[in-house]
Amino acid sequence: MPVKLKFVETIEEIRESLHTFNAEVGAQPKVARSLLTQTSYWVWDPSSKKFGPSKFVGLQHMNVSDYEAARKGDYLGAPFDGHPTQQKIASLIGEAYKHDDALAKQLDKWGRLLIPDDPATGSTIFEGVDRGKWKFIALPKPHGGPGDWTNDEVHHIIHDYFSMLAIELSGGQYSKAAHRAKLLKKLNGRSAGAVEFKHCNISAVLDQSGLPYINGYKPRGNYQTQLEVAVQKFLIDHPEVLQRIEAKLSEPPKQALDASKFRIEDIEEPAPTLSSKESAAGGAVKKNNGAFVDWGKMGAEQTRLGKLGEEFVLGLEKQHLMEAGRADLAAKVKWISKDDGDGLGYDVLSYQDDGTPKHIEVKTTNGGKTAPFILTANELSVAESLSESFWLYRVFKYSSGKPGLYRLKGPLSKKLSLVPIEYRARPKG
Repeated sequence: MPVKLKFVETIEEIRESLHTFNAEVGAQPKVARSLLTQTSYWVWDPSSKKFGPSKFVGLQHMNVSDYEAARKGDYLGAPFDGHPTQQKIASLIGEAYKHDDALAKQLDKWGRLLIPDDPATGSTIFEGVDRGKWKFIALPKPHGGPGDWTNDEVHHIIHDYFSMLAIELSGGQYSKAAHRAKLLKKLNGRSAGAVEFKHCNISAVLDQSGLPYINGYKPRGNYQTQLEVAVQKFLIDHPEVLQRIEAKLSEPPKQALDASKFRIEDIEEPAPTLSSKESAAGGAVKKNNGAFVDWGKMGAEQTRLGKLGEEFVLGLEKQHLMEAGRADLAAKVKWISKDDGDGLGYDVLSYQDDGTPKHIEVKTTNGGKTAPFILTANELSVAESLSESFWLYRVFKYSSGKPGLYRLKGPLSKKLSLVPIEYRARPKG
């Protein structure tokens, strides 16, 4: 579905997109490098001491994935053009863009924090860029308004969010506008836009743990620890909600995905990058007493979903080889776990275009890209022994009808955060 573009209407919307840019772009260095080296007009936020490209931050509720879609021409609405976004920003701020040597130095420093210097050559992100072409405009420091969200406000919006999510997970219908109107009466003068952005923040907290979120509230980063803690507490205090979410994560769809309608290159995304704190926790949501939700033990339904994912990858591999003109190799692709059993440590035997074997282990979830998964000791050992011929395919959001995929090649021990959750035990003596 095309991205709908709309110019910012307020200074706070500029600030929101600027903060989203800074929260998301560091995890995508290719996108960051392209934007940073090609941008001449910059917005500076003195309150956070961060920059944003005018073409990005001049669009309402912008994020990196939507920006990349617009760059490929998949958009509707406002023109995807830097000049009108510059004009819109300048009119809202009431100033003109101009060169500033001090801000140019600050921008250089900021860019090198996002994209570190090349260790081999020592070159910086702005190597060869004409800094004389940089022009800046500064956001006014925020003042007035309702201020930071209070604990009561966060409580109200989290309960509102999960009431909508519960209806959505059960297949029911509801009105976001009606929910928002009722919620606004409980808040301290918040705007409808602020409520929508906070709902998107809650989606980001859930997505970071691999949990499903409300359709239409796409995850927005840059949320406060206060919100993350409050969401975790809500799930601890309402185990029935977490149980409903767990059931949805492992529920097979009514109809299996047709692999012929997808191509690997169209659904593949970069593997997620977790913070050190998230890595230590395995990316999981905690229950009472700090015990992790056991994503790997969701019963027979999870097993059925896993098989559907394997079948989906089998079809993707065959289709890729056929399109590459290697019908001979496509005919040799084999569903190993079905034909020979699960003990070999991988599920699908396929081939690269040059005939090199690919031993593929498939992990499938209805959750998001960051959802943790179970890896057995045998699978980890097989990945080490097969080395560069071993591939892990992580299929996510399977039942949404719009699946995603990321792939890891070779030994996994240094590419995954591995958290032990079971031990084989016997008495000492």
